Amino acid sequence: METMTPERWEAEHWYGRYPLASNNPRIDGSFRMPRSDALLKRFIQANPREYVSQIVVDIDHADAELRAFSMHEVGLVPNMFAYSTRPGHGQATFLLRSPVSLSEASRRKPINLLARCQQGLTVALSGDPHYSGPLARNPTHPMANTRWCHPTPYELRDLARALGRDLPMPPTSRRVEASIDSALGRNCWMFDVTRQWAYRAWTRYPQRTDWDDAVFAYTWGRNPELVSHSKGPLPDSELRTISRSVASFVWNSEMRAKGAEQFDADFSKIQANRGHKGGKTMTEKRREVIAETNRRRKVDRAAVLAELEA
Repeated sequence: METMTPERWEAEHWYGRYPLASNNPRIDGSFRMPRSDALLKRFIQANPREYVSQIVVDIDHADAELRAFSMHEVGLVPNMFAYSTRPGHGQATFLLRSPVSLSEASRRKPINLLARCQQGLTVALSGDPHYSGPLARNPTHPMANTRWCHPTPYELRDLARALGRDLPMPPTSRRVEASIDSALGRNCWMFDVTRQWAYRAWTRYPQRTDWDDAVFAYTWGRNPELVSHSKGPLPDSELRTISRSVASFVWNSEMRAKGAEQFDADFSKIQANRGHKGGKTMTEKRREVIAETNRRRKVDRAAVLAELEA
């Protein structure tokens, strides 16, 4: 049976050019080094900062291997499983056919779906919810004793479809508690709250440099709220990336070019239309629910009278 191979993984799915690596991160720390040197270390950076090409689930249970393959019936088999030096513990890795970009100009929908898939896989395989990388076990290291499995990388939508009910729903609130419980979930939450604030706040900052500083200050001020998140607050480098993305998008938007007064008028109109559309949709859904409930509760009087007379 065909399986993933170390040569394919290194050539096609591991994009580290100058990655972080270490033999013992807790004691020695981790440092950037050439790709060839990093492959000699026990732990390496799984994904570069710019994009995600593999989802790593850290499983800290005595039956880690059984948990890693527990969803094989729905077609979810890890591409590789790297064993820990502790019996039973290890990391299951799912490779992505199309890496998800995390740059400032990246589309948000794939990033949000990736965050949901990360949480869904962690829950489905009973993984460690506090694991957020960036280091993972080097599957080519002799001490990893890697089991090479599924030969084909996954499309993100295929992972989402296979997860089914284990795929978390998109957040319906801006509260940290409602955010996606994965490493990227923090980024998605910070991006959304900053974006909502920035849509109206730019009118107070006529200079671009002041605007950039203000957006970063906003993300920095909201970051302590992520203490309640399982992965903790974001590092400054992530805050810089998010703030630059939001600041650039809002500053270069067509609505901002019309001026503050016209922007306020257009923005209010857009929000009103969205609220009207949402209210109309909710009303229609509510009517369908009420109608269905009434149909279930409807009593056939003729049948009741016939039963009483019998």
